Amino acid sequence: MKAREEALSAEHRSTLRSAYKVGICLMLLGRYQEAEALQRQTLEARTRVLGPDHRSTVNSACELGICLRFLDRYKEAEPLQRQTLEGYTRVLGPDHPDTLISAQSLGLYLRRLNRYQEAEALQRQTLEAMTRVLGPDHRTTLISASELGLCLRFLDRHKEAEALQRQTLEARTRVLGPDDPLTLLSAEQLALCLLQLDRSEEAMPLIRRVVQRTGFDSAARFGRRGLAAWGLDRASILSPAFAVTWRTLRPGRCWPNLITQVPGAARPLLDEEVGSRSGRGEAAKRAGRRRMPG
Repeated sequence: MKAREEALSAEHRSTLRSAYKVGICLMLLGRYQEAEALQRQTLEARTRVLGPDHRSTVNSACELGICLRFLDRYKEAEPLQRQTLEGYTRVLGPDHPDTLISAQSLGLYLRRLNRYQEAEALQRQTLEAMTRVLGPDHRTTLISASELGLCLRFLDRHKEAEALQRQTLEARTRVLGPDDPLTLLSAEQLALCLLQLDRSEEAMPLIRRVVQRTGFDSAARFGRRGLAAWGLDRASILSPAFAVTWRTLRPGRCWPNLITQVPGAARPLLDEEVGSRSGRGEAAKRAGRRRMPG
């Protein structure tokens, strides 16, 4: 990057492209504060040189939002993600997959800011558009359905959430297979809905399946207080086969990140579904590969 800056200029397109890529590499290394500073600088320069509606400028805004997400700075990330959505809408159109994924990510930020009604309205609109554009069984459409189900659960609309998470689980089982990590995440979300509805007997097979396949980390995810919060005994849900499964998966490998499966703008949402703080570095590594050319 320094060589390009010396040979060209600090704000030459090639120099800015290099800075953008270096910012992604810093994020891959888990150096989020450095990545944020460089991506912010690159966004400001691209806005001056290329204009706010250039695709590369919008990509820089997207990357800066991702850095803020990894730093848990959702209040700052939300307006930036809104700016990114508006930019993609102008540049690519409202029904472009990257635009829809950007809307999906904005909905996630709104949910993390406890603005559940806004998040639910946006995710519902996005799901309808994705179903129309990508089809009901597309991986990204199913992520949107799952996120809408989460919003409904946080709004205490558990029956609606249960119906949607059940539909999503059935679709993911059909499309991805029963043991795909995202299918297991849907099973977990459905189980949580059933527990909220006091239908623990129906939830138990789902809980057993998820815990056996993913390990104790997953058991803790059934409510931050763990399975005991639901009046369930962890030992009662584990079969003898669990020990073998646990040795195979090992702690820290419970939810393989699938960020390379969807376009770059979906990274914040998919990282949220995977939901592991300890896996952020690996999530970021996989995240950067899709947008590196930007």
